Amino acid sequence: MDIIKDYIYSEEDFEEIQKNFNGKAEFDNGSIFLTSSTSIEHNRIKRKILAKLDRFFNGSKCEPFDEQIEVIFQNKDELYKYMAIKGYECSEEEKLSAIAFSEGIPGRIDRYFSDTELQELRDKIVDLLLQLTNNEIEAILEKEEQLVSYKQNKEEVINVLSSFIRDILVNKEVYNENLIINRDKIKEIERLTNEMSFKKLNKMLLGLQEARKNIKNNVSWAMTVRIMLMDFMEG
Repeated sequence: MDIIKDYIYSEEDFEEIQKNFNGKAEFDNGSIFLTSSTSIEHNRIKRKILAKLDRFFNGSKCEPFDEQIEVIFQNKDELYKYMAIKGYECSEEEKLSAIAFSEGIPGRIDRYFSDTELQELRDKIVDLLLQLTNNEIEAILEKEEQLVSYKQNKEEVINVLSSFIRDILVNKEVYNENLIINRDKIKEIERLTNEMSFKKLNKMLLGLQEARKNIKNNVSWAMTVRIMLMDFMEG
C-alpha cells in the first residue's frame, strides 16, 4: 500500500487505509505512517539482545526494557531541576503551570514551553470564557470558528477547557493558588470566579461530558463544538 507524500489525508481516509492494512497505521495532523508487522527473526534478535543486557546489568540499579517507557518525575524538585537544565527562564507562575500540565512527564514540560499552538489555544479558551460571562454572541461565534479549526487536536481543546473550569470551581470552593493548574492565568481565573455561578459552571461541565461522548461516537467536530457552546451559553 502506497502513501502519497505531502498529501493531507482526512480521518475518514485513515480509517479506510487502517482497515485494509496488515500492520500498524498512525495518523498525525493529516499525515499517515505505515509500519509493517515485525518478523519472527526480528523478535529473536531483540530477545537475545535484551537477555544479554539483563545479564550485564544484573546486580546494578539499571534495568533494560524493550519498549519505550515514559520517565515520570516523582516530585516538584526534580521538575524544577529539569527546567533549570533545559534553560527555561520564566516566571514562577509559568513554572508552576508547566509542572501542573506535565503530570510529572518531562516531555510535556518541553511541549508547554515550545508549542506555540498550545499557548494560543489556552489564550483563546480564556477569551472564550470571559466572553461567555458577557454573552458576547458575535465574539463567541468567532471563537467557535477558531475552535473548529482544531479538528486534529479536539481532545486537547476539551482538556484545556476542563482544566480552566476545574480551576474556577476550585477557586470558588477554597481560595488557594497552590491548587490552581493554570497559575499563569490567575488574574483571569479570579475574575471568572467572581462572574460565573456554580450553576453555570456545572452546566459547562455537563457540556464537556457531552462533547467527549460526541467525539467518541464520531459526531462531526463542528457539530460537537456548536452543541458544546450552546450548552455553555444556556447555563
